[in-house]
Formats: sequence, C-alpha cells, structure tokens
Amino acid sequence: MMNGIGGTADRTSRVTVVLVLAVIAAILLSLMIGCGDTDSDTADKESKLEWMETEIFFGRNTTGGGEVSEENFAKFLEDVVTGEFPAGLTVFDSYGQMKDDAGAIRKQATKVVLLVHEKSAENDEAIMRVIDSYREMFDQPQVMRTTTPIDVEFFQIGTTSSAKPTREEVVEFVDEAVEYAKKNGKEKALAEFTDQAGEFKRGELYIYAYDFSGNVLAHGGDPILVDQNLIDHEDPNGVKVIQELVEIAQNNGSGWLCAPFHRYG
Repeated sequence: MMNGIGGTADRTSRVTVVLVLAVIAAILLSLMIGCGDTDSDTADKESKLEWMETEIFFGRNTTGGGEVSEENFAKFLEDVVTGEFPAGLTVFDSYGQMKDDAGAIRKQATKVVLLVHEKSAENDEAIMRVIDSYREMFDQPQVMRTTTPIDVEFFQIGTTSSAKPTREEVVEFVDEAVEYAKKNGKEKALAEFTDQAGEFKRGELYIYAYDFSGNVLAHGGDPILVDQNLIDHEDPNGVKVIQELVEIAQNNGSGWLCAPFHRYG
C-alpha cells in the first residue's frame, strides 16, 4: 500500500485518511498476504483446521406412545440447537425403522440435523448437550449421531467464481481503492466501499476501513457492521486483528497484515 502520512502532530488528519493509506482491506477472505509465506507454509497452516460433518437423527416417537410435534421440534431447534451452533445448520425430514428385541419392525418419523463444524472438544460437548436436551425434553426418544471428517469450502453470497484471488490481484484491488479514495474524498469512498452493488465488491474481494479506535467506517463484506466497534474482535486463532491493523497504521503509516480466514457477524 502507499506511504505518505506525515508526522504525528496532526493525529485528527491521520484518522480521516487512515482508510486511504493504512487500513484498507488488509485482510481478505481465504488469503495470506505479504508475510513471506511459501505455498507449503500456507497449506500447512490451513491443514491445521479440521472440519467435521455431524448428522444427528432425532427419533420423534416417545416412550409414552406419543410423537414430538413439528411445533415442539421447531422450538427445540430454535432454543437449543441454534443456541449451540448459531453459525448454521441444515434440517431435513427422514423416515426410520429398526428391529426391536422381539423381532418386530418399529417405524418412526425422524428429524435429521446436519452440522458442519470445526473439530474441537467444545463442539463435541455442544453436540452432546443438544442430544441430552432433546431426550430430557421429550421423554427419552431415540437419537443417533454420526460424525465424519470432511473437506469443506464455503462459497459466500455474491461470489461468482470458486477461484481464489491471487496476491497480485489483491494488491491491485487495494491500489484501486486507494486511488478512488484520494480522487473522490473520504465520504464518497466510504459509501462506495460499503455498497454491495458497487465496484469494490468483487466476489471474495471487498474493502473495509476502521478509525484508530476500531470503529467500522466501511465494510463491503457486511454493511451491518458499519458504526460498530470491533477493536477487541478476535479471529479463530485468538488474534486481535483490528488492534494489529491500528498498530500498523499508527506505527508505519501503511502496510499489510497477514491473517487467515476471517468471518464477522
């Protein structure tokens, strides 16, 4: 990115132009920038994050001869499952049958909840809380879970290609944003960077900007974040990304921050 912030005396002026010269799109989805990583280093880091697919089969027959209703399951899904896995889930109806000890075939309607999640003890404990809650709430119905390691790739709304941008493309993209802000001024640039139909929203690439306090001035990835303060936001590895961006801006005037996949909201 470009240099050119002068001195430290005019701190107010620096705040108004920080989006132009320092805190523009320093982190972009699924990309490593300007850190001297080799391809093998990047692959090594990405491989440390393991993804799992868990399917939980919720039998709807209860021991008393009743059935968990659609309304009751919907409430359980909202109050319990979504509370444990707010990032997302998939639900579908299924049919199940099994042979009991007497040799009779028992049939029942089933709800299946599919979760794609990082492999962790915390997520495993959350899954067990979901299962235990369901059985306690509805008179001990049958539940089964399966968990399988998977490879996963997320395609966000508005993404038109599965190909990830190259480092050169990202640098060129940010240079365009810098020139746009210098030519059109702060307010117009902030609005354009946040506009979901604007010229700076290109698949996985977008611009965001913060002031030195961590307040969001523009965010092409999620406009809802504008005016929020994310100074204490941590990425999945516990790095306080916004604080590091601010330090780069204050200490160097401009620069890049290397960080893995980030998702806000």
